[in-house]
Amino acid sequence: AGPDLKSQIVLAWQLIFGADPTESESAEAAAFVAAQTEVFQPKTPPAANPPAGAAPPPDPARQAFALLCQSLLSSNRFLYVE
Repeated sequence: AGPDLKSQIVLAWQLIFGADPTESESAEAAAFVAAQTEVFQPKTPPAANPPAGAAPPPDPARQAFALLCQSLLSSNRFLYVE
């Protein structure tokens, strides 16, 4: 889908629901990802010298998009056939 959030949202929607999102659904999803990205931002700066073998900190935008996908998979629209 590329690095563009809108195209990522459209692809997720297509894979999960088999249809494109409406403009309002796409806007709500983008706002959700933006808000969750803020939540996942580290509250303290990363350590200057992390311990050897330490995993890098997770990417907040990636975490937020994963949460959107989990939310879509948990939705009634996914669970029930209309």
